[in-house]
Amino acid sequence: MQGKKGLKLIVETVVFEIIVLMVLLFFAARSSDVPVDVGLLATMFALLIPFGISAVFFLGRYLEKHDYRREDVKRLYIALEETWGRDRFVKDVQEIIGYHIIAWYLLGMAFFMTGNVVEAAISVVAISLKIFSFTPLFLLMWQWIIDIPFTLYALASGKEWTVTSARNTGLWIIQASIFGAGLLVGIYFLGHTVENSSLEIVERLLKLGRNGHIIKNLLLLSVQSAVFGAVEAYFFPKRKKLAFLVLIAVAALGTVIVWDMLLGA
Repeated sequence: MQGKKGLKLIVETVVFEIIVLMVLLFFAARSSDVPVDVGLLATMFALLIPFGISAVFFLGRYLEKHDYRREDVKRLYIALEETWGRDRFVKDVQEIIGYHIIAWYLLGMAFFMTGNVVEAAISVVAISLKIFSFTPLFLLMWQWIIDIPFTLYALASGKEWTVTSARNTGLWIIQASIFGAGLLVGIYFLGHTVENSSLEIVERLLKLGRNGHIIKNLLLLSVQSAVFGAVEAYFFPKRKKLAFLVLIAVAALGTVIVWDMLLGA
């Protein structure tokens, strides 16, 4: 059968992830002494349908980028076998499917906690916003743990590909810092326009938006990350040694901002 290997991969990816996540759900329910309602469980699996439709849509778009037609999503298993072992095609397909299953699971968990689909969706959005609001902090960690050691390697080795990679990473940091800053501004306005919420997770998000000290320092970190990215993307390829020292100084400034944020928390 043509595409047997691809079909097996799709089935294994979907079934394995769902089984693992269901086991985690039952363990969480048992440890919390919360009974698993059959009706809620059935509704949770019904929610797989819209996520499945979304996955098919994104898989179709992905196929179009690789010289296939959107309609070829029906024969995705054959496309997987045709591209087996080449580039990132197989891995990307697995990731698209996996991300949709994880998103479905998060919504399902929120649904179990609230018993309401709308409140569950709002809770998932609130959780996501709160996590991504700390993007500037994650970027600072990236700078110290990944970027500075890598630019030091680029400086020592002198290999051309390292300079190109550093430039691309710098551009990515700029984009991520702009995204983080925009999100923080949105959370700030949300906290000052919405008085309160009956959902605990939403209330926590609103409190974050009202915390001027944390918002201010996270915005400063966004600016710091943007400067770091600009130096890495545009200055490092031209003046490596001087740019590396500037990167150290900018990263150190970020550490000072975090320290101030922790002291005032």
